[in-house]
Amino acid sequence: SSLVMSFSGHRAPGIQELRNGALVALSLSLGCRSRDIESTAVKNLPTSSAGRRSVNHTRRRSVNHTRRVAAEVSFLVNVLESSIPNVGTIFATLQAPSVLSRLVYAFLRNTSLKDLHVQAVSISAPRIQGEPIP
Repeated sequence: SSLVMSFSGHRAPGIQELRNGALVALSLSLGCRSRDIESTAVKNLPTSSAGRRSVNHTRRRSVNHTRRVAAEVSFLVNVLESSIPNVGTIFATLQAPSVLSRLVYAFLRNTSLKDLHVQAVSISAPRIQGEPIP
């Protein structure tokens, strides 16, 4: 799966800070251990692809939001079928409409990115890989 987030504020977070923040936020939002989540890639995106609305009137430069960053974090959740939460629960959570707001809350409450404005733009549909354990 992949998560697209947009950040704005007085500073631009680095790739490692985005990766670490995403792992913490995903862990808390999905209810699984952070060791079970693996970040496979982090890439910066043009801020226009991160859900920023185009404005037709004259833009005013914000004093507080001088930096804007959009990022896509690709990740895997590695769990056994017998894990708690199980694969089905994690799959359902990733598809729930509330997952984006839960991720924003987790970013703002539990990561070093809490000094920025955080917007969850999208999360891709999950895929289940692997074989069932006998």
